[in-house]
Amino acid sequence: MFRLVLMCFTLSVVSVSYAFAEDIKGSSDHSEVGRFTGSEIIGYSYKDFNEYLLPEGEAVEGKDGKYYYAKSETVEGKVTRILYVAPEEASVAEVFRNYQKQLERKGFQRVFSCKGKEYECAYWMTGYMENFQPPLVKYPYEFDENRYISMKKSDPKGDIYVSLLVYNYKFNMYSERYKHPMVQLDVIESEPLNDSKIEVVTADKISQEIDAQGRIALYGIYFDTGKSDIKSESDAALNEIVKALDNQNSLKLHVVGHTDNTGSFDYNMVLSKKRANSVVAALVSRGINAARLTANGVSSLAPVASNMSEEGRAKNRRVELVAQ
Repeated sequence: MFRLVLMCFTLSVVSVSYAFAEDIKGSSDHSEVGRFTGSEIIGYSYKDFNEYLLPEGEAVEGKDGKYYYAKSETVEGKVTRILYVAPEEASVAEVFRNYQKQLERKGFQRVFSCKGKEYECAYWMTGYMENFQPPLVKYPYEFDENRYISMKKSDPKGDIYVSLLVYNYKFNMYSERYKHPMVQLDVIESEPLNDSKIEVVTADKISQEIDAQGRIALYGIYFDTGKSDIKSESDAALNEIVKALDNQNSLKLHVVGHTDNTGSFDYNMVLSKKRANSVVAALVSRGINAARLTANGVSSLAPVASNMSEEGRAKNRRVELVAQ
């Protein structure tokens, strides 16, 4: 999802009209913050759970020549990032102060802020957009206009953090026209990790799913990106497949490799077949008769989720066992 959004934004920058007719598909305002009147959403990402390094002090130069935050806090939880383009007639100061006042009314308190040409603040802002999630825009246009603030709202249900950057971006580098205030808003809703999402593949579950559905999708067999060698973390799932086959001596399986749609279709077709072959070889090496297994690869032809998000692509990268 996010790479597509970034691509759309890049195309918008070089467009002749510089028109932002509507919010990008799948985006929305955050209920805790809202938007500056007349703004459009041109970048959006959301994670159910992620880490976020929240600055609580300016950037300082270390002995190695690199810059580090004098003080920061790593927070965890739901992370929403939104990039707005505000109306051309609005100033950075006006947009920033509206957001700040809105957040204060909501009970947020300042953690750290900086503005203007101070080198530490300007550096921090460019670094901010590069370090934590993929950048939506790499550099502000006018450092003297930059405004940044991090804020926190304490809540018994979970603290909420806001990281707000407002700056000018010049959409036409050769003209004073098309210079808009940009708003990069990150909202982190602190909450514990839902650690119940690891599915344990057992021989009984494999047999039950195949008996009921004729197939089962497995996510416990791992490969490095673009490779077909099975990683050692897959041993537990492979051993359970062996147990299921030993329990049903007459069962024969198609072992089917599936990929997401990243890369070319033909490449993924070859890769998915190679991965299926690797699984068959691993099962045979564990004592299963090769005549009971047939390897197939279908590339991205049978998705179980949208390939527009990383979560969807992860679901589509799988190995399925299908009864023959």
